[in-house]
Amino acid sequence: KGPTEIGLGSDGPRTVVLESHPVEPGAQPVLGSDDLVVITGGARGVTAEAAIALAEAGQPRLILLGRSPEPSGEPDWLVGLESEAEIKHALVERAEGPTSPQEVQAEFSRLWAGREILRNLARISAAGSKVVYCSVDVREADAVRACLAPLVEKYGPVTGLIHGAGVLADGNIEDKTDEDFALVYDTKVGGLRALLAALDDAPLKALVLFSSSTARFGRRGQADYAAANEVLNKLAQVEAASRDGCRVVSINWGPWDGGMVTPALKSMFSSEGIEVIGLQSGARYLVDEIATADGPTEVLILGSGSELPDQRPAVATGMAADEELPVIFERTVATETHEFMASHVLNGRAVLPAAMTLEWLAHGALHGNPGLRFVGVDDLRVFKGVLLGPGESRRVRVCAAPARRQGNDFLVTAELCSGGSNGRRVLHARAEIVLA
Repeated sequence: KGPTEIGLGSDGPRTVVLESHPVEPGAQPVLGSDDLVVITGGARGVTAEAAIALAEAGQPRLILLGRSPEPSGEPDWLVGLESEAEIKHALVERAEGPTSPQEVQAEFSRLWAGREILRNLARISAAGSKVVYCSVDVREADAVRACLAPLVEKYGPVTGLIHGAGVLADGNIEDKTDEDFALVYDTKVGGLRALLAALDDAPLKALVLFSSSTARFGRRGQADYAAANEVLNKLAQVEAASRDGCRVVSINWGPWDGGMVTPALKSMFSSEGIEVIGLQSGARYLVDEIATADGPTEVLILGSGSELPDQRPAVATGMAADEELPVIFERTVATETHEFMASHVLNGRAVLPAAMTLEWLAHGALHGNPGLRFVGVDDLRVFKGVLLGPGESRRVRVCAAPARRQGNDFLVTAELCSGGSNGRRVLHARAEIVLA
């Protein structure tokens, strides 16, 4: 794994690194009984616990926005039925005609969600906050505005916004549809833009965005989720620069012990050294973080005892690594010997395509590992293109480190370089090649 973010400053390339930052518990709550707070993400799971913690700390008025329909009172036949099996059995008995398992599951999910919402609304009220739940698509600014308008007229302007809405559509990039990407990305990014548009110039004291550790470290199958959350991180920087007196923070949450994290996912995270965040402790942390007036805008939170993924130093464009890897093979690249480059010309110079770079790196990784096969590539980074003017050629070499085991796979660090000895070594590309 390499650095996930590099910036260019007046003194050259800079790598963003993680730095421990203490949060003082028990600070005076920013949001009190005179405030009106909008929380997206519904009245279930993680965002419900956040709402309860806010209610316990300062008793602000709360408006919860979610996709689930607004719950109504339960029918008499449902009273007293607590388990999934009991409720599904009752649904089958009350069905008019044949019903499929999918239909039973859908109706059970609706009833169970309504029951959970009502239970959490009661918990928030018991903690001292007036609370309203609205079923709305947060991506629709007009719908959000219509939901908030009568409440703002009744209680005053919105002074707090916590954007916790999010959905997943995990899958490898080649299997992902445009609709999958749009749903994941627009719920996070489009939702925030719609909310800010609906709030107009509301005098916010706190703007909290629920981002994800996936934005910092990445995760297979979550390219859309990682992109959406990283955009939230940078929108938080923009908002922080323009909102005086408002605590703006984008929290890159690790996995929570609940919500979208199933027992199977919890076990997988544990095997990676990532521990889940307790619902109550995470919610209490949120209240303390909002109260930290001079806190950072981007924060990463993992469960206690977690191990941070490895973050190696960056190798900037044209800079040599500390030590060159063993050379596997060399090539003299020219348009005469590599005819495809004649069709890949930018500004009059032939450019080695990234696809060919990747193929050479994969061959370099396989060379010293007979019996293994190529599975994929992680963290492909192109630092400096291989560029050729008319009649020029360049000698390049592919280097690879010994394979190292990771679970059932093997990782091989491979590099494409040129120059050296009589001139400065140039690192053109690097990748982690996955073999199995």
